[in-house]
Amino acid sequence: YAYKNINCENEIRVLKVFPGKPGSETKILCCLIPCPLVNQGIPQTSQRGSLIRYESLSYCWGEEELENEVYMFETEEAYKEWRKTDKKGVLLKPFVGHMLIRNNLRDALEQLRSPTDTITLWADALCINQNNVKERKAQVARMHNVYTQADKVHIWLGKGDPTENQKTFEFLQKILNLQKLEALVQRLETKGENGNDETWKEDKKDCKRTIDLMRAKWFSRRWVIQELALATKPHVRRGSQEISWRDFADAIALFMTKYDTIRRAPGPGPKNYVTALSSDEHHIISLDARGLGANTLVTATSNLFRKSNEGKILQRLLSLELLVSSMLLAFEAADPKETIFAVLQIAKDLPENNQQVPSIQSKNSTLIQYLVPLLSIYLTRFTTGSSHSQKGLDKRIEANYRKCLRDICADFIEYCIELSNSLDILCRHWAPLHKQSPHTEMVAMPSWIVPITGDAFGGPQQSQKGRVNGDSFVGGSERIGPYTASGKIPPSITFGKNNTAEEIPLEVDQKPGLYTKLSPGQKKELPPRFNGTLRVKGFQLGTINQTAPIAGGVISRPALELCGWKKGGGKRGVVLFWGQNLTA
Repeated sequence: YAYKNINCENEIRVLKVFPGKPGSETKILCCLIPCPLVNQGIPQTSQRGSLIRYESLSYCWGEEELENEVYMFETEEAYKEWRKTDKKGVLLKPFVGHMLIRNNLRDALEQLRSPTDTITLWADALCINQNNVKERKAQVARMHNVYTQADKVHIWLGKGDPTENQKTFEFLQKILNLQKLEALVQRLETKGENGNDETWKEDKKDCKRTIDLMRAKWFSRRWVIQELALATKPHVRRGSQEISWRDFADAIALFMTKYDTIRRAPGPGPKNYVTALSSDEHHIISLDARGLGANTLVTATSNLFRKSNEGKILQRLLSLELLVSSMLLAFEAADPKETIFAVLQIAKDLPENNQQVPSIQSKNSTLIQYLVPLLSIYLTRFTTGSSHSQKGLDKRIEANYRKCLRDICADFIEYCIELSNSLDILCRHWAPLHKQSPHTEMVAMPSWIVPITGDAFGGPQQSQKGRVNGDSFVGGSERIGPYTASGKIPPSITFGKNNTAEEIPLEVDQKPGLYTKLSPGQKKELPPRFNGTLRVKGFQLGTINQTAPIAGGVISRPALELCGWKKGGGKRGVVLFWGQNLTA
């Protein structure tokens, strides 16, 4: 399949998924069409630019090979023509091109399509030409519009087992009732001791299913934070089961208030070691669900924005520095470069997005189809008085995929120091680890770009296992304002940089509606601009003469003795040690 160009500053592509039965027996038949973003202030007078209602898909890409075919018609009219001439589907291939997708997206499309009607979806793997770096950069900057304009956002947690899915979602709905939740916890604590009630065993299985759902890969993706936060009507879906995000978040929040009790309830479990490892008891006891992305996401999303009752964003509350380096460390991006790009639209210190136009509520409203573009023009031309609307996105943090990972991280650090007038970012463990790809080179990371592996919970891959390191010296997202030990003296800092100009790839004229021709060298990564050196002016407070080991987050005896603790000091000695060192 060959992509056609769109005006990627003002348009997106949406996917028309033609009717088919749920499941893999029927081929996935689709077409891609351009769709205007209604708040860009551009009047749409032709059919090509008419407003299109669509739903958006938020899902986990997966890492397996691209092996599932999706058949792409050139237009919706081409599909209708094919249906007239080939009702049995024997002569499909001459009419279509095809694309390859991964298993999870295939499962989502098969489940979401209608047996009788055409549906319209936005799914990034298909709707963005992933091989066109220029388009990818422009579309990433429009994610705010994509998700706020969607009628509904499907949070796809995977196919799952139909029976298990039904029981899990019924349990989530049940625990929204506080009385039923309290009764469940009481049954788990007593384990049916007051009679022959075996209900607690099913309760235990329900808890395990809920934890399994919270471990879904979707909850570890960094992009989902933005996708969920910007959605006005998000719904969680696994297989054919669905629940609104609001009910899901409330259910998980209530579940976590009882988690300590739930974790203790199963008891020791089977004595046989091999049997114990696979038991429900071990599954619940060994896992710290508080470190799971699902729990973090439920907690974090309520702190990101101030929203209206309709779900519209009224105010962004957190800075880009705190989002990237502290609050969202449980989430990772498949491409390490997207660690920053994936949360740009939800940070308070960035320029405001274009004024928002209310989403289209009536499918057949001709009046709205004319009023929305006119309202967009008015908002764009006559409400540009704020400094945010006049200020462009800082080049250091824009989604430039041609920069190497070192430059992306160093630019972010330079930006944070300049904006916060603080060096806190140098003390936080946040930087992603490099991943090899055909278009990137392994560039050494300097010591002042601190890797996420040193975080208290060790990063996304280790977060389920509990604490493995100490906290950052400068704390996390709970900190209010920078340190004031140096008064109002600004940091004196110099980044070492190479004298290299950005190599601009030869541009190919990409007229909307024509087939895409990739620019030569557009995927080639630029040489590093930062040379890895960093000079900071300061003064010496003292010299470290002795150290002691700390293993896996556990303070060793030599470390305790180094800090003044003595054997036989009793409880008072331990309390004094913690008091001295926690306030140091």
